[in-house]
Amino acid sequence: MGAHYDVIIVGAGPAGLATAFELSELSSSDSRLAGLSILMIDGGASIDDRVCSSHETLCTDCRPCDITSGFGGAGL
Repeated sequence: MGAHYDVIIVGAGPAGLATAFELSELSSSDSRLAGLSILMIDGGASIDDRVCSSHETLCTDCRPCDITSGFGGAGL
């Protein structure tokens, strides 16, 4: 059987990060939520691997886009 999580957040952009932060704050202040298990999933590359080809050429329409996808989203 696979791993069990109390909450799964799909997307590590600004909204996903804010949700995870709020849930972690709640779990530290409310004993009923202590030890809440949170999984965050995002389809983009890690920060160090995010490179946009349009710096050297025109946009090549990468899927998923390295600028708008990944941990932190376009707000990073």
